[in-house]
Amino acid sequence: RTRRSQGHAVEGMAKAPHMIFQGSPGTGKTSLGRIMARLLHRIGLVAAPELKEVQRPDLVAEHVGQTAPKTQAIIDGAKSGVLFVDEAYRLTATESKNDFGREAVETLMAAMNEQPGKAPVMIFAGYMEDMAKFMRANDGLYRRVTYTFEFSDYSPQDLAVILERLVVSKGFGLSPELLADDRAKLAALIEKQTLPRTRSLMNGGLCERLFDLAKQQLDGRDDPERPSVELSYQDLHAACLAIPPPP
Repeated sequence: RTRRSQGHAVEGMAKAPHMIFQGSPGTGKTSLGRIMARLLHRIGLVAAPELKEVQRPDLVAEHVGQTAPKTQAIIDGAKSGVLFVDEAYRLTATESKNDFGREAVETLMAAMNEQPGKAPVMIFAGYMEDMAKFMRANDGLYRRVTYTFEFSDYSPQDLAVILERLVVSKGFGLSPELLADDRAKLAALIEKQTLPRTRSLMNGGLCERLFDLAKQQLDGRDDPERPSVELSYQDLHAACLAIPPPP
């Protein structure tokens, strides 16, 4: 826009910046998608800072001839912003002739050739290995997707930061011993009292579970006449132990 204001006859991007977000659940893919929509709007690539989230059932119909119109309606409704296709690999996971996921992909790919405004910028999200299979399912996706972003699992230290922010956002606090030395005791508690597979499967979602369970512990021991808003080490320790192992 600045170049145009200075008299240069320049155009925008040659193609829409479609993206892959790959990583485990709870690593912030959807949250970053919302931020991306606002950024693309700020630089003038999309008309509205809006993110429309969809999954396979929103795109795929049950009968012949219904999937393409259903997918196209989603595309048309999101064309001023960003379309976020979560668990996108589910569209190509089935080889059955009676499955119409690939028809939805073909409809999406046709729209990906359009400039923003005529069709949305698209973000396809899912597990890393599954998204690699999704990209191999149709060579046209490789040509159309400009950027791939990998979302790593959160470390116990990351989870300690996320948990503290979540607790504060809910109007509560953590005891000083948990926050001392850059949350060292909180991070150690999460690392020692939760399973690595639990952390990998839940990531940021683990913090929501821990908060709810720790608050239940606080509610159970608190004076109902003078309730506290500080979660203790014991509350968080009991919360960690209350989380069942993954299947």
